[in-house]
Amino acid sequence: MNQILSKFNVEVHSQLGGGFYSSLGAFYKWHFFYFSYRDFINLFFSIILGLVIFYAIFHYLIEKKILRFHSQYQKKYLLYFAPSLIAIILTTDHGRNISLISFHLIAFYSILLLDLNKFNSFKYKIDKIFLFKIFSILFLFFYIFMWKLDQMAGFGLRGIPNDIFQSSLFAEIIKFVKFIYEFIDLNIVNLPEINL
Repeated sequence: MNQILSKFNVEVHSQLGGGFYSSLGAFYKWHFFYFSYRDFINLFFSIILGLVIFYAIFHYLIEKKILRFHSQYQKKYLLYFAPSLIAIILTTDHGRNISLISFHLIAFYSILLLDLNKFNSFKYKIDKIFLFKIFSILFLFFYIFMWKLDQMAGFGLRGIPNDIFQSSLFAEIIKFVKFIYEFIDLNIVNLPEINL
C-alpha cells in the first residue's frame, strides 16, 4: 500500500499499511516490548475508571430494578459491544477506545426506563448513611478532578513517563494564576519577572 501511495507523496503508518500481520506485530511490540509495569498499571486503572465503574453502577441499578429494559433483546446488551472490542485489540491508542466505549455504554444506559419511586427510595437510603454520603462526595471530587484519560491511557512515549493521575483541577488553577499574573503585569502594574 505504501508503494502505491508513494507515487502521490503519501505514506501510511507502517502498522496500518502493512496488513494484518504488521498490525498484529505492532500490537505485540507495543504491549509486550515497549510497555513497562507503570504503563500497565495506568492502563489497568484507565479501564477501571473509564469502563468498569460505569458498568458496575448501572448494572447494580438494573439488578435493583431501578433501571428497566424496553424489551427482552436489551438484556444481553454486552453482545452489542463485541464488535467495538475487536477494534480495541487491534489499536494502540487505548484512551480513545475506552472513551468511545464508555460513551456508548452511557448512551445505552440513558435510554433505559427509570423507575422514579425506586430511584427516590434508593437516594433516600444513601442520604441516611452519613459515611457513605461523604465517601460518595469525595469519590466524585477525585473522580472528576484528579485523573485524566489521555489518548494513550498513561503510556509514556519516547521514554517520557505519562501518568493518568494528574489533576485537571490543579492544572486549571495553575493556568488561572498565570493568567492573573500576566493580566496584572500587562494592564495594572509591572510585576517582577518570574518564569512561570
